[in-house]
Amino acid sequence: MNQTGNAYIQIIDLIDHIKITLENFDHFKDLENEIIHFKEINAILDEKEVEELRRKIDNVVGVGKQEEKLKQFKEKLKSGEISDGEYLKQVKSFNWFEVQDFEKDSYRISIRNVSNHYYIPVMIAEDSREDMINHIIKEESEKRFIEDLENFVKDQQINADFWLFSKIDQTTDKIYIPYYDKKTNKLDKFYPDFIFWIKKGNNYYIVFVDPKSTAFTDYEFKVDGYSRIFEENDKAKRFQYKELNIFVYLYLYTDDKNKLPEKYKKYWFDNPKKIFDLIDNTSS
Repeated sequence: MNQTGNAYIQIIDLIDHIKITLENFDHFKDLENEIIHFKEINAILDEKEVEELRRKIDNVVGVGKQEEKLKQFKEKLKSGEISDGEYLKQVKSFNWFEVQDFEKDSYRISIRNVSNHYYIPVMIAEDSREDMINHIIKEESEKRFIEDLENFVKDQQINADFWLFSKIDQTTDKIYIPYYDKKTNKLDKFYPDFIFWIKKGNNYYIVFVDPKSTAFTDYEFKVDGYSRIFEENDKAKRFQYKELNIFVYLYLYTDDKNKLPEKYKKYWFDNPKKIFDLIDNTSS
């Protein structure tokens, strides 16, 4: 009986394996409603706390508008339209809030104007275990990556026509890499934590970044899924969309790259500089 049962399971596993049809990449399209997690943010707060949170969010969102106003006042000062005194008066009237903190009991989040993020503000929870506000950045690896990225770009002149990046939330967003999980013998979806869009001339780079340690679950299967679709001869494949050459990359962010098998080392990095180095390293 046991032998028959085992044989049956093995046959079913074999049939499942044969039935696997890998999901194919079809085409590129303009971003529409694929990233929506910021529209789904919910908070367990009373009316007074919600008002405080809204006020602090407005303070951070207003930074971009104030920077535009500052630029206008500088131009007026340069042209002689306003005096030095009027210029200083206007600048002092601005409320500059790059970061605001919101606290309730032991719960604390940082509301931040993160440069070049797809939406502003970015909310980051101090404790990953808290769930008072959902669909925000909580994981330590994600917070460390954001901090490293901010520290890098503030001192660098990025060699790009433009660049943006965004958090990806696997519970709401529709951006993922399909892959075959050899352990479960099934297709699955890999949702990297971040996506970058970078344009330089006619070259357009889509970069997925997942800040995990080298021990994170089955990274080999996920990398293989990316490579099957987006690489050719161990290099990023060139795709054409409208007038653009599109290259898609996957980088896994870690601080222990040396523990990896040689085959996978090129996908791991420990410095955000590598994201932008690909601009110069990709031929036109």
